[in-house]
Amino acid sequence: MQTIEREAFCDCNITKLVIEMENITFRSNEVFNHKNIKELVLLDTVKTIGQEAFSGCSGIAGELKLPAGLENIYSNAFSECSSITTLTLPEGLQSIGGSAFSGCGITKLTIGMENITFKSNEIFAANCTTIQELVLLDTVKTIGQDAFSGCGITKLIIGMENIKFKSNEMFKDSYTNIKELVLLDTVKTIGQEAFSGCENITGELRLLGGLQSIGAAAFSGCKNITGELRLLGGLQSIGAAAFSGCKNITGELRLPGGLQTISQSAFSYCSSITTLTLPEGLQSIGGSAFSGCSGITELTLPEGLQTIELKCF
Repeated sequence: MQTIEREAFCDCNITKLVIEMENITFRSNEVFNHKNIKELVLLDTVKTIGQEAFSGCSGIAGELKLPAGLENIYSNAFSECSSITTLTLPEGLQSIGGSAFSGCGITKLTIGMENITFKSNEIFAANCTTIQELVLLDTVKTIGQDAFSGCGITKLIIGMENIKFKSNEMFKDSYTNIKELVLLDTVKTIGQEAFSGCENITGELRLLGGLQSIGAAAFSGCKNITGELRLLGGLQSIGAAAFSGCKNITGELRLPGGLQTISQSAFSYCSSITTLTLPEGLQSIGGSAFSGCSGITELTLPEGLQTIELKCF
């Protein structure tokens, strides 16, 4: 099927709509009694959802499942679908038109798109403030600046392999809203200043075994991260000031065996660390690496350590 004429199903009481046509060009409010539609099923054959295709379908509730084969969503495609609360944008999706989801009540957004080029305040409009949970899957490669500016995101779950963004650029003024950060085991690198200044991230920070490097100032100033920091065996490098000012990391800090260098100021002013165990194989510790760690009462240095730079402790 390629086209559907106006008012083709207006006298029908359709509540479930299943679509397999490749290009959806109709507008539901012209073809159906669209307010009655409560369930929408889009099959994997769907590639394009046209302008205002499902605008005003306020009966569609809960999770909106977009098909894996979807490539383009045009402007206002789902605008005023006020009962949609959960949305997943699939990996193959290439473009999203303006106000595509404006007026939706989305609280959880999951993204698999390889390149995130949209700005949330353009496709969700004022409703981007309702988004509380953001999941970035391992298929995500790049994220544009200001992508989530103005969103109300408090929980951030990340599976992307290489975290290259800076939260204060990606979220702009709303980056301090983030309270819960979950990093999945698919994460290999955390880039420079990725979460710097996210001072409202609370609780323990769990860094899993797939992690290989932590960039400079990645978590600097995250003063409300609490509990012991567990760094597992795959970690090879910790950048300068990576955890500087994380004053509520407590107890024992045991660094993994694969680590060869600790950069300058890496853990400076982590004043609640009490026990520090540095691994065999560690060769150098940068200047001021543990400066201001006034709570350390027990320190274990490896036999093969070659260089301890100025004001390290």
